[in-house]
Amino acid sequence: MLGFSAKTIRRDIASMPDDVRKMSLACPSDVPVMSLTEYGLKWLAEKHGVPFSGSSPDGSSGRQEEKQESENELVLSLLEQLRQKDIQIAEKDKQIAQLMEQAKNYQVLLQAQQVLSLPAPKRSFFKRLFGIHEEKE
Repeated sequence: MLGFSAKTIRRDIASMPDDVRKMSLACPSDVPVMSLTEYGLKWLAEKHGVPFSGSSPDGSSGRQEEKQESENELVLSLLEQLRQKDIQIAEKDKQIAQLMEQAKNYQVLLQAQQVLSLPAPKRSFFKRLFGIHEEKE
């Protein structure tokens, strides 16, 4: 709309003061594609000394703005859903780690129980026959 390259626009957005950036960008965070508000377009036009009328060249700025807003709302709702899913996945990861730790503990307990349940070693045939008792250490 202003006739600037995308690189120039990105550089100007990066150099904006924080308060101007908040009012100039429709999606200032968590979105790789940022869209400028009319305030931001005016700011860029003033910075470069270019006249800005506030509407698109073909006169359909109202429809485009509505479409842009609905797309932005959709993107924001999808981003929120992704954040919720990330939280759920992190919780599941914690649960999996706890279950793995419990499984290790059960394996140790099972091995200990197996050792305890082994039958006592038998005495040799001759020791049983002649009644020789072994001294326990």
